[in-house]
Amino acid sequence: MNILMIIDRYHPIYGGSERQLKQLIPYLVSLGNTVNVVTRKWDASYASFEKINNVPVHRIGIPGNNLFSTFMYLLGLVIFSIKHSRKIDIIHTHGAAALGAVGRILGFLIRKPNIVKIASSTRITKMKETWGGGVILHILKKSNIILSLSKEITEELIKIKTPQERIHCISNGVDPSQFYPLSETEKQNNKKAKGFDKTTPLVICSGRLVPVKGIDTIIKAWPLVLAEHPKAHLLIMGSGGNQKDSIEKTLKESVSQTMNSNITFLGDIELPQDYYQISDLFVLSSHREGFPNSLLEGMACALGCISTNIEGVKKLINDDITGLLFEVNHFKALAQCISKLLNDSTKTQQIGQKAQELIVDQFSYDKISKDYNRLYSLIT
Repeated sequence: MNILMIIDRYHPIYGGSERQLKQLIPYLVSLGNTVNVVTRKWDASYASFEKINNVPVHRIGIPGNNLFSTFMYLLGLVIFSIKHSRKIDIIHTHGAAALGAVGRILGFLIRKPNIVKIASSTRITKMKETWGGGVILHILKKSNIILSLSKEITEELIKIKTPQERIHCISNGVDPSQFYPLSETEKQNNKKAKGFDKTTPLVICSGRLVPVKGIDTIIKAWPLVLAEHPKAHLLIMGSGGNQKDSIEKTLKESVSQTMNSNITFLGDIELPQDYYQISDLFVLSSHREGFPNSLLEGMACALGCISTNIEGVKKLINDDITGLLFEVNHFKALAQCISKLLNDSTKTQQIGQKAQELIVDQFSYDKISKDYNRLYSLIT
């Protein structure tokens, strides 16, 4: 099958949805599919066309993050889809409900089925409160298949009267050939190569630097962690680039002089596993998630994982068995969780091992890609 993947952001932007798609595509190709990626051209320096891992990537529209550049992007999607309609069997969008509605319109224009992957919760509920949002959701509901990543998203879709036979659940996945734990010797050597002492406890978090990711909660917790573990170092992976609600500048300014030498903002990283594999703990501090890609990656690397107690992580973390849970915004509870695992390496190792076993068994892309392939066959 010829699949047109549409996603607002893609390489060299390295958010969770982008990494998910990049990992998924080789598995789909190995199953006999042909994949083209179409994304927005956020920056003039980005090539309009290139092949990434031998997969064609088309960047359309004009650089910018305003109403006119958005219009040009949408117009470009229409033109691209019509121009290449004979080479498209399925339109598959990744991300927001609005992009899913665009995918449904494109499918209608070229008479091809569409699949919508909804990546996060609560937005649908907010959208239905406005006239424009209501129109978008009305179009979205006509999609051939809508993929929900969590029970919360499914409930939102049902509340807007989406036909239940169109709602399917496929979890995010991870590629265990890329994300896996190193031996202790390899880990220490790689840690040293990155400029850290072999004995430095490393705690990592990953995500867009926007309010919903709760990175400010980790920064508030960090002085409490340092009081007990003064050598601990926090790695913050991700940026606020091309995000209207970016708080990257605010977060960096909030890091006090006393914490400066113990916190590193890594920015966007092409190979996040290089940092997961040298870390000891992973923290997810989000206020909400669909099915968090970064948590999957941390668990696959057998880290001691700590997460907010939200709907999107319930399939992944069994408290005190595959990770630790704390309540949203409770930075003192987060600090206690971090210290608990840093104080008990045996417990951390046990949690990491259980987490890795769960990921390899249930969330490997070898399994997830076959689930996608079955869905594609249902609508073609």
